[in-house]
Amino acid sequence: MNLSSFKPKIALTLLAGAAIVSSCKEQFLTDTPATTKTTANARIAATNEDTGRLLASNCFQCHGTNGYGMEHLAGMPTTELIEEMNEMKAKVVSKDIMNVHAQAYTTEEIQLIAEFFSKQ
Repeated sequence: MNLSSFKPKIALTLLAGAAIVSSCKEQFLTDTPATTKTTANARIAATNEDTGRLLASNCFQCHGTNGYGMEHLAGMPTTELIEEMNEMKAKVVSKDIMNVHAQAYTTEEIQLIAEFFSKQ
């Protein structure tokens, strides 16, 4: 497997996710009155779920759409997924595709991905 072909795809996926999060944060900060905090929290949760789905879409080649692939992630506990991703992220850079993926994500992005797969 050629890792160099994955790096641009990972970067594009992360940029798209960051743009969505940035756009939603701006909207939330500018047009949300304090009295609609519950609605605003629901919008943030929906935005986080959408961002998690977008980030997790990068995993489909091995883990399938929505985590139902050859290595099943759907329904796994969020904490277990986060621990595994953080272990892979902490490893020395190698050619292992999961280490490369894990090292490209921030802590917040790993959290969103784990939450998305655990809800499937």
